[in-house]
Amino acid sequence: MAPIRASVLLLLWSFMPTPGTTVTEGTSTWELPRFTADAPTLLHAASSVNPKAGTDVVVLDEEDNYVFDAEGKANRTHYLVYKVLTQKGVDGWDAMSVGWEPWHEERPTLRVRVVTPENAIHPLDPKTITDAPARDEDEKTYGDGRVLRAPLPAIAPGSVVEEEETWVERAPFFGAGVVVRTYFGRAVPVMHAKLVLDAPESLTLRYTVKLLPDMKPEKSAENGRVRIVFQLGAMDALEEFESYLPQDVPAQPQVTFSTGLRGKASRKDMEKSSTRKQRPEMCKRLSMD
Repeated sequence: MAPIRASVLLLLWSFMPTPGTTVTEGTSTWELPRFTADAPTLLHAASSVNPKAGTDVVVLDEEDNYVFDAEGKANRTHYLVYKVLTQKGVDGWDAMSVGWEPWHEERPTLRVRVVTPENAIHPLDPKTITDAPARDEDEKTYGDGRVLRAPLPAIAPGSVVEEEETWVERAPFFGAGVVVRTYFGRAVPVMHAKLVLDAPESLTLRYTVKLLPDMKPEKSAENGRVRIVFQLGAMDALEEFESYLPQDVPAQPQVTFSTGLRGKASRKDMEKSSTRKQRPEMCKRLSMD
């Protein structure tokens, strides 16, 4: 799913379910702790998933966490664990890219390890990470956006990959609040997906859920902070949807949320801020299937 940000109305995955798509909104979750399970344990857990024949990659877990402070600055963590089943899957998922904007963010931190069928663990070599200006379709448009890219080490059919990216904002993208749209689903099967929002009570969180009629967000409040959790169970691979659909026509399951400092701006002002282009990493791997 794959990544989301204090960029506004980010279009994460441009896909929609086919008529036969299955969405299961159960409570099944990926229980293993991040980056600490040993190789046999990780491979055994991944082997319990049996996707249909012809599947190249299966996503075992994808999670996005947003933690906001009182000024609206966000710390966002994106976690992804998946199993590569075929050489085609290797060819489409053998690298990663992460976008960032230096004017309001620290350089993202990356954690990756590839666990091969031989029970060998291969961590990402930091020396292989490149940092380059982001390209725009319009060559005459300039900005400070940048993209980190790295090849995944030793990836092969049967490998399980864990990725984690973290963005930390030095300043809020828009002082009055942001609007973020998070899509659920990918071009490959996804076994479990989760979105977590954590904010102080002084920051107003609003959200809408579309094409997920049975989803029941879990909301709690403690020590002056509000936490909202959205979870989705197993979902079949998605296919491309028709381009240029009207903005008010949802193309796939999604959660849109907004933040707002009380008394700072109107909804109309926030909507005006919702014009940013999607990050480069949100487009990665869309063509592999």
